[in-house]
Amino acid sequence: MRAKDTEKSTVIRALLSDITYHEKDKSTKNFAKTNDSCVIPILQRAQQKRFEAAEIFERGNRAELTAAERAQAAIIAAYLPTPLSDPEIETRIDAAVAKCGGSVKNLGDIIKNIDIDFVATPKNKVLELARKRLS
Repeated sequence: MRAKDTEKSTVIRALLSDITYHEKDKSTKNFAKTNDSCVIPILQRAQQKRFEAAEIFERGNRAELTAAERAQAAIIAAYLPTPLSDPEIETRIDAAVAKCGGSVKNLGDIIKNIDIDFVATPKNKVLELARKRLS
């Protein structure tokens, strides 16, 4: 913020506002802004909002607003952990399959035994790759 990067400071202020809102919201229990597993989903939602807004602006032929939203999404991406690649996920799935057995009936046990942080890597992607591996 001291570097006078107005776009970055605007995005950071918006993120801090979202985090503070969730911290004060009575429906979110056990929220701690010092815990990454609580903050990362908020950042992911904010990034998704920017992507959706960019798509809408692109359909409306608003190139300058599309570029601004994508730039904001890139700023947010700098604060998110990098998700695992497909080969890394498949390696961990193979290890869990070796431990639990390789049938579709054991899918729940396999997912429980996979050593993956589901906050950083989407669970639906892991499920998709696990089903593909077991079929």
